Amino acid sequence: MAGGVIYQAGSLLALFESACNPRGVFVREWGKKGMEPSTETNPTTLTTYKYLSAAGALRNLREGSVYLAHRDQLNDTLEARFDLVDSEAFLDVALKTVNEVARMRRERRWSLRATSTQEFAEVTRKEDENFRSFCENIGICSLAQRPDHQAMWAYYSDWGRGVCFELEWTHELMEMHQLWLHPVHYTNAPRILNRAEDWRAEFLQLPVRYPEKSLEELLDYILEKDFRRRYGIRSAARSVSIKHTDWQHEQELRLLGPHSRVALPVLRATLRRVHYLQLSEEVAEVFRYLFQNYPKMDVVWHKFEHGQLSDGQLSNSQIMELKAVPL
Repeated sequence: MAGGVIYQAGSLLALFESACNPRGVFVREWGKKGMEPSTETNPTTLTTYKYLSAAGALRNLREGSVYLAHRDQLNDTLEARFDLVDSEAFLDVALKTVNEVARMRRERRWSLRATSTQEFAEVTRKEDENFRSFCENIGICSLAQRPDHQAMWAYYSDWGRGVCFELEWTHELMEMHQLWLHPVHYTNAPRILNRAEDWRAEFLQLPVRYPEKSLEELLDYILEKDFRRRYGIRSAARSVSIKHTDWQHEQELRLLGPHSRVALPVLRATLRRVHYLQLSEEVAEVFRYLFQNYPKMDVVWHKFEHGQLSDGQLSNSQIMELKAVPL
């Protein structure tokens, strides 16, 4: 059906339940072979680290929780603030992506229906408003990639007088609580985002996952809940995980959830070790509670000396002494 319209204009609004969806504005032409798609995926298990003051750690242990903050509770005044490109820029990326797959499949090229861009612009405007509102309320937990970062001990663990939680996240736990781990991207460029880049990343995975499907069938698939969900998560996670290069030394990972100001009851399922630098009275209080309520938990000691790092653990006698002192 060269030149045929896949969806009529009247059905276009139905395509935008949770993500900007350009499916209804493409018509086919002729094409050639194209490039290979991306195969990026989210890891199923990931170990992260949370630097805390002793008081903060004790509060989390007592609650058994990990806290998802609102953007205004974080220390960067530009958290989750961005602008979005217009609908024409979105469609430009989406159409090029579709035709890459067309060339790869040796299928016909696709183009935009002449009457569709104005309708798409209106739908995109409404969707962008909903997307901004959602991103403003995403819950964020700032995490680190390693437990021996000297600056992070100073910034977030009370100059080394606190602790660092080692947390392990499984795919099942994250699915249960609708969570997503995402690395922060550091840039000094203006935060003007094209969500079509996220649509592209997800769409280019479809020919790999469904090599037997035609391009038209793949375009039908983007209406499915799974695709819209994956695209929406990717887009939102990227949009709220951008920081200026001044913060780059932190190498932050973000745990994201659909709601902010929420204490997630997941600490017992995720906490694997507790790291520390100084066995102060405040840290000793944390350990006393830890050993009495998380009895099989390991602790790891770090020592920075002349730029060198050494690790160790509390001795059995120290552990028994801490357990014996009532809170």
